[in-house]
Amino acid sequence: MKELLLLMLLSVTIILGGIWLVEQPQVRTSRDELNSTLEEVDKTVFRAVPDKPVISPPRPPTATQQALSQGNYQSAVEEFENVWNDSEEQAEIERQRILSGAKALINSGQPTEAESLLITYREAFITDPDPLVLLTEIMEQQGRIEEALNYSLELRELLLDLDKQAITDRRIVALAASFKAEMEKIDNHTEIVVLYQSLYNRYPGNQSIVFELGMAYFAVEQFGDAWGMFNQLVYEPTWQARATRMLERIQDAQNNLSSGATATPPGNVVQLTQSGDHYLVDSSINAANALLLLDTGASITALDSKFLERIGARDTGRRLTLQTANGQTEGIVYEIRLLRIGRTQVHNFEVAGLDFGERTRFDGLLGMDFLNMFSYTIDNSNNTLMLTPN
Repeated sequence: MKELLLLMLLSVTIILGGIWLVEQPQVRTSRDELNSTLEEVDKTVFRAVPDKPVISPPRPPTATQQALSQGNYQSAVEEFENVWNDSEEQAEIERQRILSGAKALINSGQPTEAESLLITYREAFITDPDPLVLLTEIMEQQGRIEEALNYSLELRELLLDLDKQAITDRRIVALAASFKAEMEKIDNHTEIVVLYQSLYNRYPGNQSIVFELGMAYFAVEQFGDAWGMFNQLVYEPTWQARATRMLERIQDAQNNLSSGATATPPGNVVQLTQSGDHYLVDSSINAANALLLLDTGASITALDSKFLERIGARDTGRRLTLQTANGQTEGIVYEIRLLRIGRTQVHNFEVAGLDFGERTRFDGLLGMDFLNMFSYTIDNSNNTLMLTPN
């Protein structure tokens, strides 16, 4: 009997243990649900508006911003200079604030205030091109074309990016045309000549400027100078027709002069700079400025080898022996695309490449191989060289 009772008690224990084991996960599940509920309560009670971002208080304006808002541009620039010395990253942020401030003034009809800000800024940071862009815009809006042109010319000198240079070149040509139109209204052709002479001295390779200078010369009946300009363009496909037509007009005009002047253009007069017993002459070689020593004792034009490499002259692969003041030396024969002296130019011209050393102030020697292509006259009293086509 006892054994039967023990067996029944053991069975009940096993059954209850099984029930406990089966229901245990449900207890755990209930605890998980409780923890989840508590988390929701915690969010609701202790976190006000959990789905909305916490809004930080606005930052106080910088000293530059305060100065700009007060119209104190000198202080704004001074604060910018202080920041520039401490942090380049923060300085760029402040620089953009100054430029944005100038743009806002322009857009709100306060160009004079914008001009004052930009000029103050440029006095401290003269190499920054961005203010010049805005100053040009202001000048154009106010009809101050000559000033706009001057700012554009300054801008062009600072730009290194070729695409930006090309854009600025087109703007310079357009502004010059606007200035020309203004001068034509008051029949002031002399100012037009002065303008385009200045532009030509800066950009002798700009064909639009070459043509316009020719037109300016023609308007004041400087037919020889006009001829020299148009003659540069007769082999350029874009300008050939117009240049040829203008050469014909020059010929007709000269034939009609009562003085009996002929269509033969006068020589190209080039200013020389005396250096001891020699003369130096400015030139353009492959569109790069070069200072040459005029040497009538040199049979061949010779240029510094490093200069030739820098301008991309073509090495022909040929060598030649030259007699110099220090004896014989071997040079490399290079071909340059364009050599221009004043209005005179030659294409595909061969020169010798020599090492002139670091102390030489000129880039090469202009020899008789060039001079013999023309009738030339050196005027020692006026320090000029006249080149007339043979």
